[in-house]
Amino acid sequence: MGLITRDCPHCNTKNVAFSSFGEVTNPHVKNTNTVAFYCGSCYGGIFAEIYWSTNKRPNGYKGYIESFQYFDVKKTYPMPEFTEHQKTSQPI
Repeated sequence: MGLITRDCPHCNTKNVAFSSFGEVTNPHVKNTNTVAFYCGSCYGGIFAEIYWSTNKRPNGYKGYIESFQYFDVKKTYPMPEFTEHQKTSQPI
């Protein structure tokens, strides 16, 4: 299964590994899959739109997807939301 590292929008764990568990090929965008991932900490889910230029697919790849030059993660969602404290404590 493919892996990516993100901040979890569900449990707020920073830089946690997400494991892929399924994907679907987007018929409208060439060489792009929507891939489902779950958090290694809370098992909450996210999705990523991943462009590929190889015969391997993101879900079947063993290891970190972003370290493989033929995959390009275009978008992930949902994104973590900042709390009011995080918004006000950010440097300007």
